[in-house]
Amino acid sequence: MTLSSNCPRFRWVDLQLDSLKKCLTASDVKKTLRSLPRTLNETYDRILLGIDKNHHQKVFIALQWICYSYQPLTIEELAEAVIIDLAATPSFDPGNRIADPHWLLEIFSGLVLISKRNRSFFLVANTRFRLLKLHISL
Repeated sequence: MTLSSNCPRFRWVDLQLDSLKKCLTASDVKKTLRSLPRTLNETYDRILLGIDKNHHQKVFIALQWICYSYQPLTIEELAEAVIIDLAATPSFDPGNRIADPHWLLEIFSGLVLISKRNRSFFLVANTRFRLLKLHISL
């Protein structure tokens, strides 16, 4: 894990820099700087609220798996886990597989850290609370 994952102040700066990296022009940079969240919690809120509504259910399920799995999950394991639907018959439909499991990395940018050693997911601080807040708002 990086220094930014252990210290909220560095984590906040890291996430703000991520936002600025997406800017293409000086005008974009100025606009982004004016709209950056003021706190780490606001930054997490912004990330969660920015998730496409069509993906809310899969994202929520994936975050639950990350939160409560007995052992850390790899990208491939998580991609398989999110397609399980206990309310459906059958519960597992291979046709629901995510074409590119790395899509999860894009969706979770800023919310999770990836272990370089075994490529497994870890939630960053405060994300469980934010996850609950997102679920309540769905």
